[in-house]
Amino acid sequence: MKKKLITVAITCVVIAVLVLLIIKFGNSTVQQPEPMELYRFDSELSVDPVTISNGKVSLEFDPLTTMFTFTDKNGTQWTSNPEGAIESNNEVVMSLLYIEYKNKNGVKSYLNTHEHSVKKENYTYSVDAANNTIQIDFSVGLESKTYIIPSVLSAARYDEMKEALSDESKKLLRDGYKTLDPERLKRDMDEYNTYAKKYPDLEKGLKVYEIFPDMPNYKKERLETALRDELGYNKDTLEQDNEYAATESKNELKANINLTLLLKLDGEDLVAEIPFDSIKYYEEFPITRIDVLPFMCASTAQDEGYMFVPDGSGAYINFNNGKITQSVYNAKVYGWDYGQLRDVVISDPLTRFPVYGIAFTDKNIALLAMMEEGDAYSEIEADVAGKIYPCNYVTGRFSIVHNQIADVEGRSTTEFYMYEKGLDPNEKISVRYRGINSSSYVDMAKTYRQYLSERYPELAAVDERTSLPVAVELLGAVTKMQHILGFPKEKPYALSTYDEMGAILKELNNKGWEDVNVILNGWFNDGVTHDWPDDIDLVNKLGSKKDLKNLLATAKSYGYNVSGRADFTFVHNDELLDGFRPKKDASRFLSREVAEFRVISNVWYGEDEEDDPYYLARPEYSMEALKGYLKDAKKL
Repeated sequence: MKKKLITVAITCVVIAVLVLLIIKFGNSTVQQPEPMELYRFDSELSVDPVTISNGKVSLEFDPLTTMFTFTDKNGTQWTSNPEGAIESNNEVVMSLLYIEYKNKNGVKSYLNTHEHSVKKENYTYSVDAANNTIQIDFSVGLESKTYIIPSVLSAARYDEMKEALSDESKKLLRDGYKTLDPERLKRDMDEYNTYAKKYPDLEKGLKVYEIFPDMPNYKKERLETALRDELGYNKDTLEQDNEYAATESKNELKANINLTLLLKLDGEDLVAEIPFDSIKYYEEFPITRIDVLPFMCASTAQDEGYMFVPDGSGAYINFNNGKITQSVYNAKVYGWDYGQLRDVVISDPLTRFPVYGIAFTDKNIALLAMMEEGDAYSEIEADVAGKIYPCNYVTGRFSIVHNQIADVEGRSTTEFYMYEKGLDPNEKISVRYRGINSSSYVDMAKTYRQYLSERYPELAAVDERTSLPVAVELLGAVTKMQHILGFPKEKPYALSTYDEMGAILKELNNKGWEDVNVILNGWFNDGVTHDWPDDIDLVNKLGSKKDLKNLLATAKSYGYNVSGRADFTFVHNDELLDGFRPKKDASRFLSREVAEFRVISNVWYGEDEEDDPYYLARPEYSMEALKGYLKDAKKL
């Protein structure tokens, strides 16, 4: 019994020691991230306007504001920010980039390059005239530009440095620091107690020297230079001097983002790029969205014209239309990203092309913006003057670090967000701007067609056909609730049989229709919303396999092309023994939940919980189904 007690006691001691070690060292790997090195607009940089030109177009850049003017091939000048931007005192309107970031709890905050970079002189620039490029490096955030000068000095250290400096540098030191005299501070005991907690030397009757918080940057830079040149002052010396103020609370980590904006002249165009390998941010404050040159396509309230958006087959929004109570126009390019959850849909505009623009009818000019890189995770926003901003504008917005709230209900009352691990350093955002000597949206469309032909030469091949190509979609079967022996069951319901489809094609041919592309929809696997297409099961209600082959032969005899519509993206009609397992075969959201969806109600705009779910298939699962589908399709 005694041995058992000793064994239990030893075990308890070991466990207690392990617990203490975990408490003491368990968080040792959680370290404060290294402070980000901020860009600085130093005194060696020229403040004079810079102009680059390739002989066709030119760019004039203002280093003090980072604003620029692009002159197109027609001699029209386009400014990065609307006329009167500086006078408006609107920080966002004066910016080249507008940035959204979140904290770990998913709370959104916003930064802009004018207020959070240019005004703080936390940026730099360089000119590559040979390649017609201007590079602007921004440090955008709540942190201020840092200088290698001590923030606080003891009386002894202050006197030591002062003795070693030249007369001119002594004056810089004297003008840069305020004297905290304990005898004077005691006239206001509250103020004295506040400082005494930070600097114990005051309680000993010693003076302390603290840098003026509003000391101008140019004076800080001059003092930094003097200390470096005359005392050899560097980062190591600064760390030693900062130990004196160790009793002062550590600065809280603040949001800050480093990134590079490249402005390039390429042929007749201006190209704005942000390489992803230039984007640096603290993990605690991931960057979630960037608006690139948000007011490049903007106008004042006095201009006449419209903003072009690729909504549906194309649309435009007139300047100053007075519709300030309507929502901002916002559309995701290529539609919703189904890798992200959405359970409510109020507005879902369809945008097929990554392009937008602005036209001035009173000047008969237009500017087209074409998103070349990053378009797959972009959206287009447009709004009229008088709502959020004092100008009409249309711009491209790019999602950066994708994120989503995780479902931790029952385990935590705090919302928890999941974020992408990082950014692909090989990717970038790229927007191309081209001026047009016309305000016609037809000419804007022709310009975009020309651009696509330049970028994709295979699309520029001349089509010798004289007839107009036409697509005809034929609907076969849909699933409908039917009664079998008195029991309700979803079964295929024929809209057009294979024979009826053949009769339709015969009628089109008799009327002289040529170059017809026939799309069969709802022709297999129970209809339009078909079962998973890993094989082809014809719908008996539409006819036999022989009937389908006769239809295909009829179309071929008329010179018509035939394709069958099949969906390899979503899994519908999931049943118990069909081989599909959602947890294994479906994609997942960032929250790690299975990508499951339901039909959105047209009444309350939310998911219809009574409807059967459908799933976003994993790419590997889709490719396996495609192999089976093609194997059966070849037999037809």
